[in-house]
Amino acid sequence: MNAVYLKMLIVRVLFGESYRGVIELAVTNEVVKVFLSVKEVPSRSS
Repeated sequence: MNAVYLKMLIVRVLFGESYRGVIELAVTNEVVKVFLSVKEVPSRSS
């Protein structure tokens, strides 16, 4: 089983989201991460 799929499956169960909802949540998360990394220059890697 794919690890990414497994993570999404867990998120689906925990949050009761549809598959599409999980995809949108993941995309939104990535956009926020990129926005934050662009807005604040990371001084160290997390």
